[in-house]
Amino acid sequence: MGYAGLTFCFGTAIGFLLSGKLTEIRVEQLRNWTIVTWIFLTAGNLLGSWWAYRELGWGGWWFWDPVENASFIPWLLVTAQLHALLLARYREHLQRSMVFLCLAAFAMCLFGTFIVRSGMMQSVHAFAADPDRGLFLLSAGLLILVPGFIIYFLRAKYLKGASVDQLEIGDLGSVTAVMLLSAAAICVLFGTIYPMLHETINGVTISVGTPYFNSVFGPLTVLAAILIGFFQLYSVNWFWKSVAFIIAFFPSVVIPYLTNPKDPYMAAAGLFASFWIMASAGIWFAHKKTNVNAFALIAHLGIAISIIGVVGDTQYQQEALVRMGPGNGRELSDVVFVYQQTHKVDNKSFYADEGEVSVLDKDGENELTVLRPQRQTFKSNGMEMTHAGIEQGILRDLYVSMGNKLSETEYLVRLNVKPFMSWLWLGGLVMIGAGIAALPWWRRKRSESRNV
Repeated sequence: MGYAGLTFCFGTAIGFLLSGKLTEIRVEQLRNWTIVTWIFLTAGNLLGSWWAYRELGWGGWWFWDPVENASFIPWLLVTAQLHALLLARYREHLQRSMVFLCLAAFAMCLFGTFIVRSGMMQSVHAFAADPDRGLFLLSAGLLILVPGFIIYFLRAKYLKGASVDQLEIGDLGSVTAVMLLSAAAICVLFGTIYPMLHETINGVTISVGTPYFNSVFGPLTVLAAILIGFFQLYSVNWFWKSVAFIIAFFPSVVIPYLTNPKDPYMAAAGLFASFWIMASAGIWFAHKKTNVNAFALIAHLGIAISIIGVVGDTQYQQEALVRMGPGNGRELSDVVFVYQQTHKVDNKSFYADEGEVSVLDKDGENELTVLRPQRQTFKSNGMEMTHAGIEQGILRDLYVSMGNKLSETEYLVRLNVKPFMSWLWLGGLVMIGAGIAALPWWRRKRSESRNV
């Protein structure tokens, strides 16, 4: 649905270029379609990471896989497009950038489809490996995109760009957001296609993995969060700016100091980014009497909530990879995992070995929950999958997944205690909710219900 929405944005952008002008009504229509597209892309990425977390058994939720990146890059560009639309709609700035982002996001949509269906890149998410189909998709994409970008370079001069001397301080927030989000998309795209280009040119296979993406995207996220808070507070006086800074700074320093994160500096930076957005949004709501930007602030709050989930998982999770069979136990954090027995499961789609793992308190006296991870084998193709046993909570997740069978009764089992993991999904839902609330039909519906 997100990719389909990008086709409308692409077609509208070409219409703008051919006509040479952006009417207010058409910009409003493009804004609404962009929000709908953004909602579905956000939901798609959220559900994809949820699926990876529950079904792949490695304990994580994002691997920077080529197919994951192919869905994430359009999301970054559409988010940049939304920020550009704010200025194009109200100030008639960034019209060229907005139109270019429409073309670029659609190009990345075709690129993502090519990755998933051509077999050019290996991925657990790719479900087809047909070179002929990949050649067709590549040819079709070029036939659409090359004329589109030629039209852009010939006709973009009729649209307005960004005049720095005419921008207000608040406008600079949208300009900065467009630049940062575009830079992030370029970095992710480079890390995705570089291994393929290197293998094509040099005949040597290399991998660009998590360290590259984290080292690039982590600082960009923190910088973006700092700028979000700054531009949310630009209209309040320095006293309230200082209050927001104090509210964000002290907990982000004290919490890593009192706890034991894997990287205290990254934990402090992530927590500061989250608390800074929350504090600035709270002060903005306390001082503003209009809700013009309320939807954007709520979406930013969703980002802040998700950052807490990322910090909790990456900096504070505890993990053990152990050999377990009936009667075996392992203490982790403040709980004890005890493997009770293995059940055989047989249904229409797959058969599986299902473990029964009791989670006890540290004293081993009280049973907190029972987790049932599965090692599944699908009947249609013999593919093996892992379905994790998860007890989700607002403060932490208890996670167990079964690996390979090591003996008649024993398995390689992954145990995890993941603080604040659910906040990652909660933040995504808040962002989706903000997008839905920003749609005009929803606002009209709410207004009519209030009038009644």
